[in-house]
Amino acid sequence: MRPDQSTSAISEVTRGYAHLDYAKASSQPNNRCQELRNVLECWSRAIDIGLETVPSIMKTVEADLYLAISLELYRKERKTSQAVSDLSRVLHIEPRHVKAHIERGKVWLDMNMQSDQTRKSALDDFTKAIELGCNKTEVFEIRGKCYDQIGQFRLAVADFSKAIELEPNRHFNYYHRANSFRKGKQYLAAREDYRKVLTLSSNQKLIDLAITRLQDIENLDDQSPSVATTDTYTNQTQNKSGILTWLGITRK
Repeated sequence: MRPDQSTSAISEVTRGYAHLDYAKASSQPNNRCQELRNVLECWSRAIDIGLETVPSIMKTVEADLYLAISLELYRKERKTSQAVSDLSRVLHIEPRHVKAHIERGKVWLDMNMQSDQTRKSALDDFTKAIELGCNKTEVFEIRGKCYDQIGQFRLAVADFSKAIELEPNRHFNYYHRANSFRKGKQYLAAREDYRKVLTLSSNQKLIDLAITRLQDIENLDDQSPSVATTDTYTNQTQNKSGILTWLGITRK
C-alpha cells in the first residue's frame, strides 16, 4: 500500500461526510440533491482507492448510509442507470446486503427499455436476496411476475404460492398465480385460483378481471395432470348479473 493511497481514501471519506453535513443543513431541495450526489462521488472514489486503507479507528463509508442516500437520490432524480451504479457500490461495500439487492432488482425493472438482460439482472438480484434469507412477500411477488414475463410459468407459480403462504390475505396473488397456471395450460388449477379471487376478494376490479379470465378458459380442456380442489363451490349465491351463479361461485 502506498502512503498516498491511504491519505487519499481518508480524505475522500472525510470530504464526503462534509458534503453530507451541507446536505443536512440545506433548505433547498436542489442544493440538497447536489450535496448528496457529491457525498456519493467522494465515497465512490474512496471505494476505488480501497476502504481497507482507512484505519479502523476512523470514520469510513457505511453501506446502510450509502444505500439510504442512493435511494433518496433515485426517488428524486429517477435516473435508473445512475441508481444501478450507486446500488452496486453498496454491494461492493457489503456483498450480502439484502436490501441493496432488492432495491437494485426493482431499479432494473424500472428501466424504460426492458430486455431479457434487464429482467435477468433483476431476477439475479431477487434470487440472491432470497438466498441470503429474505422472506418478504413482495420479493416473491415481483420475482414471480418476472418469471411469468419470460415464460417460466412453473417458477412463477412457485413464487406466487410462497407469497400466498406468507400473506394469504393478499388476494391478488391468487389472480397472478391463476394467470401463470393458465399460460402454462393448467386450466383446472387456473379455474380454482380465479374462483378463490371471487370468493375471497372485495376488490371489484380484481373480481371483474377474474370473471373475464374464467369466461376465457371455460371451454378449454386442461392439458396438465389434474389438480386437487381445496374448496367446494355451490350455485346458491347470485349477483346482479348472475355471472357468479353461472360460474358456480359462492361469495364468503
